[in-house]
Amino acid sequence: MIKQGEHTDLENASLISVDCSNQDLAAVNWKRVNAVDCQFRSSDLSGSVFTHCKMTNTGFEAAEGCDVKFDLCNLANSNWRGASLSGSSFTECKLTGANFSEARLLGASFQHCILREVFLRNASFRKQTLEGLDFEGADLDGADFRNAIFDDCSLRSASLRLAKFSGADLRGCDLGQIQLSDAGILKGAIVSKSQATDLLGGLGISVL
Repeated sequence: MIKQGEHTDLENASLISVDCSNQDLAAVNWKRVNAVDCQFRSSDLSGSVFTHCKMTNTGFEAAEGCDVKFDLCNLANSNWRGASLSGSSFTECKLTGANFSEARLLGASFQHCILREVFLRNASFRKQTLEGLDFEGADLDGADFRNAIFDDCSLRSASLRLAKFSGADLRGCDLGQIQLSDAGILKGAIVSKSQATDLLGGLGISVL
């Protein structure tokens, strides 16, 4: 069991359906921990490092997670509602279906992650270089991508109402079947010739 105030590193542990809410777990190194269906509500995870952990269906609501590192973790269907994740990083993580509603993400970063069907409304990616991010089917309404650079990313079937793309370089992004009638959200963005051709094709115009 994890006891409040103990900062012991955890490795090869199993914490299935354990309630770790309201605990001081700052600066703990988690390695190959199986924490499926656990709860970390309002716990302090600041400065912790999670590597090769499986934490699917786990709740991090209102957790203090500043400067936390998640590397090679499966965090599918995790709930981060109201969590503070400033300065935290997610690298090569699976976050399918994760909920970041009302989470504070100032300075947080995602690299080479699966973010399918994730809830990231109003998140700011402004001026970031986004590498290997799969946002297919994600809810990105109101997200700020201004001056961001997309490299090997996908926005296929993502919800992008009121998202901002001015100055964004989308040439390295799969935009899917965006119709020209919806292309206004891309105002000010940089797209490739092939992407522009696809957009015009949605209006029945052929580019020869």
